[in-house]
Amino acid sequence: MDSSASVSLDFEATDLQYSPFYQSIVCVGTFDYGNWVHTGSLWLCHVDKERDEQKPSITSLATVDNGTGVQALTWSEHYVNSIMTANYDWSISFWNANKAEKVLSCAAHSAPVRDVDWNTHIHDYVLTASDSSRIKLWDLINLEHVVSQFAEHTKAVNAVRWNNNNQEQFASSSDDGLVKIWDRRSADASVTTLFDRESGSAMLCCDWHKSDDWLLAVGSANRHIYIWDTRNPLMPVMRREAHRGAVRSVRFDTTHPSRLLTGAEDGVTRAWSIHEGIFLTHEHRLHAGAVTAVDWTVHDSALMTSCGSGADASLVSVPLQAVQQVREVERDGRLVTMKLPLGDVSAAAAPTQTDVIVDG
Repeated sequence: MDSSASVSLDFEATDLQYSPFYQSIVCVGTFDYGNWVHTGSLWLCHVDKERDEQKPSITSLATVDNGTGVQALTWSEHYVNSIMTANYDWSISFWNANKAEKVLSCAAHSAPVRDVDWNTHIHDYVLTASDSSRIKLWDLINLEHVVSQFAEHTKAVNAVRWNNNNQEQFASSSDDGLVKIWDRRSADASVTTLFDRESGSAMLCCDWHKSDDWLLAVGSANRHIYIWDTRNPLMPVMRREAHRGAVRSVRFDTTHPSRLLTGAEDGVTRAWSIHEGIFLTHEHRLHAGAVTAVDWTVHDSALMTSCGSGADASLVSVPLQAVQQVREVERDGRLVTMKLPLGDVSAAAAPTQTDVIVDG
């Protein structure tokens, strides 16, 4: 039985994030890449598991035209109904989710804005990153004034993330293959540059561990995920090839901090345990195109939620117990995944097949 819930979107999905306040309310941004106007929308949806624990449902609550493509979005963890979007037309927009309306927009960069992130401690501080290679810090009290600019990257900055355990620190990942750690009080130079000499590929996404001040997950165009201890910039503490396409999204779980969710251009959504290495635990292939964004909800840690691109762009949510369960072991120096029968979460269950993902 199919236990997934999905809703078709108007255009290709670019980002999603659950509300930190409203149970099971998720916001999705879309982008019409097929039209030269490059319009886009903001979707508000409700993911419901109360009626059926085994099969959730998704209801579209509102869809609002943005007038331009939405590249990324972020909820405020202080202002209950507030969302910010990073837009293709070089602007950022502020939204009221309760009224499903755009409150204001302002020019932010000299190129399309790739990402936006709200500080969880300093409630009026927002970071933006763009194709111009610049990162900007904004104070929402006065959007006509840029607080600081950070300009060490040499190519487009794909992601910026505040450290949820340190209000002054944030990370950025870029097409130049670098991940940088910054202190917002010192725009002249980054604190640390993380670089994997074996990669040389664009770094597409990043996310901080929710309880460890120093752990950062990064997804790259070379199909790898990296776990860095930012106190040691010389090499990641863990790395592995995680997909057969560029890793577009990584997200740590708040409820189970050692659990990581990833989505990639191979159309696969995967959950990992990083407790003692990076080991695959769950996966599904419910998207026909690339998986562009993933997220956990703090209200229900048993749901994998993702959105995708392609002709059937959709938002998908599925319980962990309903997707492919995986156990991994090392045999003769090779890492092997054992795919368990669907619905069987026993570690002792006999695998139905084996599939070598990467060499050890």
